[in-house]
Amino acid sequence: MFKIVILTLVLLVFAPENSSRRLILQPTIINGDNVNITEVPYQLMLTYNKQFQCGAVLISSKHVLTAAHCLYQNGFRSKSKINIFAGVTKKSQRYEEGHMYGVKTYIINALFILTQYKGDIAVIYPDKKIIIDNYTVKPIALAKQSYRSGYEALASGWGLVDDQGTLPDNLQAAYIKTTPCIVFRDSICSEGYLNGICKGDSGGPLVYNNKLIGIARAKISIDGKCALQSELYSSVYYYRDFIKRYTRL
Repeated sequence: MFKIVILTLVLLVFAPENSSRRLILQPTIINGDNVNITEVPYQLMLTYNKQFQCGAVLISSKHVLTAAHCLYQNGFRSKSKINIFAGVTKKSQRYEEGHMYGVKTYIINALFILTQYKGDIAVIYPDKKIIIDNYTVKPIALAKQSYRSGYEALASGWGLVDDQGTLPDNLQAAYIKTTPCIVFRDSICSEGYLNGICKGDSGGPLVYNNKLIGIARAKISIDGKCALQSELYSSVYYYRDFIKRYTRL
C-alpha cells in the first residue's frame, strides 16, 4: 500500500528577495513507495537527448499532457530530441520494458510563454498512436470538477527521493492531501513536513478517484530542502478549455 503523506501547512509565496524560500520548477516524490506501472498505467516518461527529463500523462492514444517547462527552457525544445516512453516501471529498463515514441509536435499554453510562470501545462502529440493494452498502458480520464482542497490524491514519478539527490530507478508513488491555494487560482496545492514531494520530476500526474486532477508543476522550498515545502500542480479542470481545444477530449 502507498504511504499516506499528510500535508497541512500554509502556502507562503511572496517573500523578500533574500528569503530562503523560493520556487523550484521540478517536483517529485519523497518518501513514496516502489510501484509497478500496472498500478499507474497512465504514467509516461519524457527524455531529452536520451536523458530522463520529466514525467507525463497519457490521456488518449493521440494525446499526452505534461508541464510546459519540460518543453520550454530559453526557447522551444527541439521535438526531434524528445521521446515518450509508455509502460515503464524501471527507468534503466525503459527500452526493454516499454514502448518509445517520438513527438510530432506540442502545444504550450500561451500564458506560460508570456510569463514562464502561469500556464505551466502542455499538450504533446506523439508521432504515432500510443499502443494501449489496458494493463501497462492505459489513458486516464480528465477531472470534470475542481479538486482544490481536502482530497487525498496520488502522485507518481521517477524524481529525487531525498535531499541528498538520490534518483530512484523504480517508479515511485505517494498519497498527498490537497490544501487551499491562496495565491494560485490555476493550481492545486499541497504542503509537506518531513516527507512528501520534492524537486526532480515535473509533468507527472496527480490523480483522485481515477481522474487526472493535476500536472506536477513546481514547489516552494526552504534552503533547497524538501523537509518543509509547498507543492503546486496545474489544475486540469482550470485548464479544461485549453486541453479540449487541442485534444477534443
